[in-house]
Amino acid sequence: MLRRDLPRRTVPVGGVWAGTVAAQAGEVTPMAPATIANVILWLTWAAYWIVAARSAPRGASHERSASRLVHLGAAVASLALLVTRPLEVAIPGGPIVAVAGDAVTGIGLAIAVWARIHLGANWSGRIELKEGHRVVRTGPYGWVRHPIYSGIVIAIAGGALVAGEATALLTPVVMLAAYLRKVRMEEAVLLRTFGDEYEAYRRDVRALVPFVV
Repeated sequence: MLRRDLPRRTVPVGGVWAGTVAAQAGEVTPMAPATIANVILWLTWAAYWIVAARSAPRGASHERSASRLVHLGAAVASLALLVTRPLEVAIPGGPIVAVAGDAVTGIGLAIAVWARIHLGANWSGRIELKEGHRVVRTGPYGWVRHPIYSGIVIAIAGGALVAGEATALLTPVVMLAAYLRKVRMEEAVLLRTFGDEYEAYRRDVRALVPFVV
């Protein structure tokens, strides 16, 4: 078969690989601009997160390593759904949806950063209690109890739109389930520590989505 006769298949424009891909290995077009923008957003957020984590004071951990591995597994599963594209079923909308996905990712990551900054020394990537730990109810914490988790799930949903493939839409569902699990564990510690104060906060403010859940 001559090279020009190779069968070709179309990949959604906003996906991890854009345009048309030849069946022969190695003939792949460059990444779509929307995908590049999404990767830059995530890398910028990750760089800030790593630097901020290094300066955060350590506290008494209330989370086992096995629990953290479960959460890491959910993150890896989400990434796999974004990049493997098992069904090759395109999300309608093409580049318009991909650009919207970048905007959604940017908004989600901005919420997470805002919440991280507002939480200050109380923040930890693990379930920990710090010296002088207190219940924060201002800023984004006046809208939901766990705005960092909300922001990351929103950002992942944006990444799914940029990926442009139907199975990618499962990624925010997987991470939402993982964060709901972590919320239950985290709030059990907070309830033991702050008692009625935190219980009142739970009654007044939803966990992840304002007025919903």
